[in-house]
Amino acid sequence: MSRTAKFLAGTAAILVLGGVYATAQTAEGIVTQDQVTAGHTAYLASCSGCHRANLVGGGDAPALGGPGFMSSWGNRPVRDLYTFIAASMPAGAPGSLSEKAYTDIVAYLLAANGAKIGAAPLTKINGTKVGVAATGEIVAALTAPPGATAPSTEDRAMATARAAGLVPPPAGKGHTVQGTVKNYVDVTDEMLRNPPDGEWLMYRRNYQGWSFSPLKQIDASNVKSLQLKWSWNMNEGGANQVTPIVH
Repeated sequence: MSRTAKFLAGTAAILVLGGVYATAQTAEGIVTQDQVTAGHTAYLASCSGCHRANLVGGGDAPALGGPGFMSSWGNRPVRDLYTFIAASMPAGAPGSLSEKAYTDIVAYLLAANGAKIGAAPLTKINGTKVGVAATGEIVAALTAPPGATAPSTEDRAMATARAAGLVPPPAGKGHTVQGTVKNYVDVTDEMLRNPPDGEWLMYRRNYQGWSFSPLKQIDASNVKSLQLKWSWNMNEGGANQVTPIVH
């Protein structure tokens, strides 16, 4: 056997051994059921407001499950995921949870992405790659609030259709109001060209795209006192944003 052939054979052996190690590691599992249960509770309390209970994310919050999550984290070690989450989350209060809580949340995210349950607890320094520990296949039972029934395929399809505006919301939900607006004044071409001070009739407010309102009730001295009074979730994932229209 030539030196080149011996080298290739040795390389193949290393690759095979590496594959056996990875398979065994995946089959064994690197999180415990207690960690996953505690992590689920901690996630719902501290993370689901932005990333959603079903891990799909929304707005600026990325999905924490499925292909997108695995594309970002699959080739990185679990310890990097722990470090990132502990250093930056929850939003507005990074590092405010305990080491155990952060570790449990990471364990939960791995299990929700298909990681198997094992006997040894996950540690924050675990060097296993996320893509080895988890498959990226969402576990439905772990992406719904505790005690909730996982939605059926039909329910998920209907929810998707409603989010896309293909079917109306179920009775008692949404903000559809029927009736006549009293004293309504039609929008005219002149109003669009020169909108009244209190109106915002188009994207960026006027044809010149000024994005400026002449109203003066809110100014640099009191803008700090503005508070959120109302919000509305947009389509699944928060992919679309629209300008407010005021008339």
